[in-house]
Amino acid sequence: MAVFTYNSPQAFESRVQPFLLENEAMHNLPLGLIQRMKTDMSRFEQEPILGYLDQRGDIKTVLMRTPPHMWILAGTNGRKTSFLE
Repeated sequence: MAVFTYNSPQAFESRVQPFLLENEAMHNLPLGLIQRMKTDMSRFEQEPILGYLDQRGDIKTVLMRTPPHMWILAGTNGRKTSFLE
C-alpha cells in the first residue's frame, strides 16, 4: 500500500476523479471541494491536504483535509477499507 499526495487540485482531480465518479452520490463532497479549489483557493483558510491510498495501481481511498476541518475519506461501496493492518 502506498500513499500519494498532491499540491495541485488539477493534478489531484485528474487522478482521483474517475474513482470518485464511480459513486458520485456518495462522493459529492470531495468532488465539490475539488471544483472549489480549482476556482477559488482563497476560500480555504490553509492549504488543503490531498492524497489517496494506492494498492498495486488501484485507488482504495481518497484522502482530503481542508484545515481546520476534519479528514474526508472516500472509499468504495460502503465496505470498510482495512489499510491500517
